[in-house]
Amino acid sequence: MLPLFSQLPPADYYARRTALFLKYQASLAALAITPMAIWRFSLGQTVHGIVDVLIVLFLLLLSWLATRGLAIRAIAWLASFIYMAGAWYVVYAFGISTLLWAFPAGVAMHFILPDKEALFANALLLFGVLLVGGQDRRHDADHFCFDL
Repeated sequence: MLPLFSQLPPADYYARRTALFLKYQASLAALAITPMAIWRFSLGQTVHGIVDVLIVLFLLLLSWLATRGLAIRAIAWLASFIYMAGAWYVVYAFGISTLLWAFPAGVAMHFILPDKEALFANALLLFGVLLVGGQDRRHDADHFCFDL
């Protein structure tokens, strides 16, 4: 029988929590993003479809590595930087009005990083949002909008 999370040593608790979160995240991404990729391919938006497929494959790879126990901290930081880069890009491309996209990234980092590292990562996320979100660039990003 597996011990409860609260009975594990801190390093084991962190590793299991991170692996479990990445496994669920990859599963949800596969269920939610794969249909979007198929839809985008059917509309002829090949680049967007490829990006969607790459997101799913990358999350599945991170999940697989984490469940094998390979370099959990490095995997968690890599995923955190991907979350940060995504939030920074959305705020940069679509303006400060899309700042709410940074919230899921911050929450996800608290699930996969230890507490103090998650606070540091969130400070880094907010600092980056302040740097890239200083000007409203919605008019520069009109070509990034999706055709519905």
